[in-house]
Amino acid sequence: MRTRVWVLPRRLLRGAAGAAALMALGAVLAWWRVQAQAPPPVMIDPGHGGVDGGASADGLLEKAVTLDVALRLRRHLEAMGVPVRLTREGDEDLGGPLTRGRHRRDLAERVRRTHECGAALLVSLHANSSRDPTERGFLVFYQKDAPASRELAERLDRALAPLARRREPPIARTDLYVLRNCRPPAALVELGFLSNGADRARFRDEQHMERVAMALAFSIYEFYQSLIGTR
Repeated sequence: MRTRVWVLPRRLLRGAAGAAALMALGAVLAWWRVQAQAPPPVMIDPGHGGVDGGASADGLLEKAVTLDVALRLRRHLEAMGVPVRLTREGDEDLGGPLTRGRHRRDLAERVRRTHECGAALLVSLHANSSRDPTERGFLVFYQKDAPASRELAERLDRALAPLARRREPPIARTDLYVLRNCRPPAALVELGFLSNGADRARFRDEQHMERVAMALAFSIYEFYQSLIGTR
């Protein structure tokens, strides 16, 4: 890390003004040291938002389900001492104007925010839908040929498996924008199928949602500790 040298004009070092300037500089340097030493955050990405409601069924919107789990997950992770950022904290769309390319801009902004804060990892949350109403359960995706992302996905999958019918092992993909463009390890979790009655009931079950958030939190915590321990 390069050493920064701060040079103040002599006139600012005289009298009360000089003392105030030095105090202000001291506060800035203290803040900078804290920021430089702070551990990297975990980025949680609640899918969709704002005008983009995502999948829907029986009055449930994907954007609401993902934000619900994201807020619970942040609470649990912060209680474990893990710094957390969310790509969105409310019902907002990240794609800007409602013009052509809005969806791609939304995805790009999620990746940009992840990189901007120096996140150690990303977990993107979604809720699935299918024409087959019997389709149910969790799905976890990771970027193909990304070993760290695969490990993260496998940890998430193992944690979620006891909470619903296990569908299949984590799936490698190359066509999911956020996973493909995210530099740190990343995984995408489909929390269940809005098109399935049993999964919809779980989305409305407070205890189930807490269990999901807690399971995700523990698996993320373990992976996060393994990451920062190597830095």
